[in-house]
Amino acid sequence: DHQTDEVHPENARRLKAIYEMLDGDDMLGHFTEISPKLAEDEQTLLIHSPEYLKKITATKDRDHCALTPDTHTCAASYDTALLAVGGLFQAISAEKLITR
Repeated sequence: DHQTDEVHPENARRLKAIYEMLDGDDMLGHFTEISPKLAEDEQTLLIHSPEYLKKITATKDRDHCALTPDTHTCAASYDTALLAVGGLFQAISAEKLITR
């Protein structure tokens, strides 16, 4: 799990609140759950530079890295980022299937 400290805006409480909202009765039927898969480098490189990808890849499995003063990573952050990119591509693929 991608863990940040409690004062960072991207913390577990924020994600918990989002999931609780999405699981609410008023949201049922409005969204399609998409299972993400890890992105390939080629997908990530459509948006990010090779240098940035190399910088992020260097954080893989490291307990803590500070990329910027307010952007910190943990051991799971690299895979979490790949799932975010891969999830976007899965969503795009699903949308193409839905709109055909």
